[in-house]
Amino acid sequence: MAAIAISSRGTMNARWPMMYSSMKTRVKVAGKAVEAGSEDATESVRMAQKRLDKAGANGRINKKQAA
Repeated sequence: MAAIAISSRGTMNARWPMMYSSMKTRVKVAGKAVEAGSEDATESVRMAQKRLDKAGANGRINKKQAA
């Protein structure tokens, strides 16, 4: 049983940098779209908020930081 827990923990730890990078990218894209006044700025902000909420729900970042 312990081997399974270690294995799954290792997988989750390996996924974290990818998730964090994706989150940061979405936030950067949304910020640039808002500054430029782009038509798809609302969609970019929605996607960034979705990534932040997902990271907050998984406990990767503080829920208050995600809000």
